[in-house]
Amino acid sequence: MKLTFVYAYYDNGDMLRRHLMEWAAYKPEHKSQIQIVIVDDASPNKPATPIVQGNYSGIDTRVYRVIPDIPWNQDGARNLGMARASTDWAFMTDMDHLVSRGQIGRMLAFEPLRGNYYLPNQYTTDGMNLRKPHPNTYLMHVEDFWSMGGYDEDFAGVYGSDGNFRKCCRGAGLLEIVTMSFHTVVYRGEDIEDARTTAYGRKESQFYRPHHPRLEAKAKGPPYKATDPIRFRYRREI
Repeated sequence: MKLTFVYAYYDNGDMLRRHLMEWAAYKPEHKSQIQIVIVDDASPNKPATPIVQGNYSGIDTRVYRVIPDIPWNQDGARNLGMARASTDWAFMTDMDHLVSRGQIGRMLAFEPLRGNYYLPNQYTTDGMNLRKPHPNTYLMHVEDFWSMGGYDEDFAGVYGSDGNFRKCCRGAGLLEIVTMSFHTVVYRGEDIEDARTTAYGRKESQFYRPHHPRLEAKAKGPPYKATDPIRFRYRREI
């Protein structure tokens, strides 16, 4: 299987360096099967492009930069990444989730089926098996992603839209499968300080979804197909 990694990035400079170091350690036969798409969501302090340029991994890596700084625009960033994927299958995850050199072969050997999307297991950096998937990490066919509309960018600027995406996947007839065939390694703040995006706050902030009645109602309503993806300006930098 050939695969595109899609990452939404926002000032996660040290975590990006950790990814690049790991990607550089992949076997050549694995590197040749991977493309990486990083969408920098207008990072004000640690833009992704100079970090990627200064840490060559040997993998085809593309960096796009969103022009306006939209709080919690990871859904839009993922839509852009999926629109630029060059393979049939893509792996979408957050910056604090790493695919190790020990797991990439297992991932590439995995045989996914159209109509399914897969949530892998997680381990911590000290080797603890969490025995549960991350709710916003998916191996998914690109055409299946667009068949359900991708992410709903009405939620740009709001934290807490993961469940809505999965609801709409199921509504489109896609089957959600938790797999233990491969896993990510999840980094916490005590591992790498900027592993998680925290600039705008989460459940304690004004951006939390329950503070937005229209979107809260939409998230709790029936499945639907998102429309009008990629509503922002952007440019390719690498």
